[in-house]
Formats: sequence, structure tokens, C-alpha cells
Amino acid sequence: MWERGYRSAGDEQIRHFCYKDATKLFASISFNEIGNIHPVDECFSVNTRLYLVWTPSPSEGGVSALSEHIAKANAECWSHVSLSEVEIADLSSKISIPRISFAGASDINIKDPVCICVYDRNGGFLMWNESYTMSFK
Repeated sequence: MWERGYRSAGDEQIRHFCYKDATKLFASISFNEIGNIHPVDECFSVNTRLYLVWTPSPSEGGVSALSEHIAKANAECWSHVSLSEVEIADLSSKISIPRISFAGASDINIKDPVCICVYDRNGGFLMWNESYTMSFK
């Protein structure tokens, strides 16, 4: 369900749309290499890594879905724990994991398997990352 509203930004009013009970998702992308640049064909390729950070919403069970992993990190005096493929599949059945697409990419190759880390700071949150090689035309 979409909800309309206005958000104050100084003296201006900025119109925004959001999902009711939406989860904030923070994204960062690291471009490691830009190559295979062909001016005539107007194409190039990029090696990149995408990072996503979020706290699961309370409607999905929130941090309770992460509690086992947070306890493991605390027991071993780590600030985070990396999940195995089995743990990622189990967590994916409990909470929503974002789906990723890249507009304008003509070819996308995943370079390594997805990695999800559970952090115990700030009440618990997830960091997802994956590496890609993409071609653009």
C-alpha cells in the first residue's frame, strides 16, 4: 500500500512516496575496473561489488530472525558472523532478501556467491554483498 506525503527539507516541501512500514535499505557500489571500452560500438565492461545494509522489518520478525546469529557472534567475541549457504537459505525463508537488477546492462555475470553477514551492533542488521562483471551498450 503506497502512502503519499510531504517531507520538509529546509523551507521547501518535497513530495515523496513510500511503502507503509517500509524497511530502509542502504546501498553502496564499488567499481573496481572499467575496461573493454569500444568507442565505435559504444560499449564497455565494469567489475563491481554491490553492498546492501538493512535491518529486517518488525513485520517479518525483525531482529528475532537474526537472534541466533547475533548470539553466535557475541559468544565468539566477533562484531559479525558470515552466514553459510545453508544459513542464507534458512534466513531467506524467514525474511525478505532484496532482488537486484542493473538497468542498461546487456550482460551480467556473478563473480562470486552472495555473502551475508549479521552484525550485532545497533540492535542487529544484515550486510549483503556480491561481485559482478557487467557489460553496457
